[in-house]
Amino acid sequence: MRTRRQVGLYLHIPFCRSKCHYCDFNSYSNQGDLIPAYLKTLKREIERYSRDASLRVKTIYIGGGTPTVLSGGDVADVLNTIRGCQAGSARQAGSARQAGSARYEIGKEAEITIEANPGTLDEFKLMELKAAGINRLSLGLQAMDDFLLSRIGRRHQVKDGLNAYYSARQAGFDNINCDLLFGLPAQKLSDWERSLTTVLDLEPEHLSLYCLTLDPGKQWNARLAKDRPTEEKELAMYDLAIDYLTENGYEHYEISNFARPGYRSIHNRIYWQNEEYLGLGAGAWSYLDGRRYSNPSHPKAYIENGTKGEWPAADEESLSTRRTIGEAIMLGLRLVEGIKVAEFNNRFKIKLGNMFSFPIRRLERDGLLEINNGHLRLTRRGLHLADTVALEFI
Repeated sequence: MRTRRQVGLYLHIPFCRSKCHYCDFNSYSNQGDLIPAYLKTLKREIERYSRDASLRVKTIYIGGGTPTVLSGGDVADVLNTIRGCQAGSARQAGSARQAGSARYEIGKEAEITIEANPGTLDEFKLMELKAAGINRLSLGLQAMDDFLLSRIGRRHQVKDGLNAYYSARQAGFDNINCDLLFGLPAQKLSDWERSLTTVLDLEPEHLSLYCLTLDPGKQWNARLAKDRPTEEKELAMYDLAIDYLTENGYEHYEISNFARPGYRSIHNRIYWQNEEYLGLGAGAWSYLDGRRYSNPSHPKAYIENGTKGEWPAADEESLSTRRTIGEAIMLGLRLVEGIKVAEFNNRFKIKLGNMFSFPIRRLERDGLLEINNGHLRLTRRGLHLADTVALEFI
């Protein structure tokens, strides 16, 4: 019997009502007329992989863009396409027997997440999403200050974020992540503390906190960079968040992520543990059999290829064993608990301490890494310089 490949499934919805000033994601505004053809192509791609692979889907993550520009019915239709490709489903049973191919297998307790922006939600849509099987909502609040939201080009106001959160609770969502940004133009430490306090009063199960990053080549980013806090102040904001959230019962389990006990992100952990994932949709990346590849970024190109039944990779690379190990270290060190050295050695048939003895010793000496209870992990100071540490292993 064929062993099923366990993967995280990522679905990309690249459409937005408007593009935020700082956004560097693969997203497009004023392209809503493409949505029907895009969803048709996405469903074709879902069915294509159900024919070509034997997959056990651990998690489903619908990201963007703003996936909630879709109707609740559209989201349900996409998820039902995946379910329709499950082994033994009535829809696919006949063709599965004829082709002799396996189908998706979705765990009964699979985490199914959708990203959402407050301005695209109402109570009815949230109820539709819940009925469709979404069991985790990631809400892009970003800031709890109307002036700061306006500065970075967000369409919603604080009241919209609060209303969306309360409506999600009314709809039955009991696993909600809230995204917040720090290091915003003109943002003060007191502004950041107020955002944290306001969101903590909501009692979300999960918080993702990111420092604003800007591509200097973009016009809006040059303007935003002028009023940004200093690096020292950004680190102070980060440290404030760590202390405040851990004091209030959240586990700081990854550089940017905090969770109530039992609510850590399962899907994102697949990335951090360098496990396999399948990405579907425009610009989505997959990582299977040591090969990393992506779809064309623009939805028009994605639709054109899919309509012709062609699925060329826009970009791809086969990772060497050395590169795979280096990336596994880089990603694993994002987890606050770090890398379980014995498990890592067994997985890659190496001795981590021998293969990377020089950088590990030097980073330990510099106070950036430590080995504790069999885990190689970043120190508190190392969390500030995680990117610098990662370069030592790539």
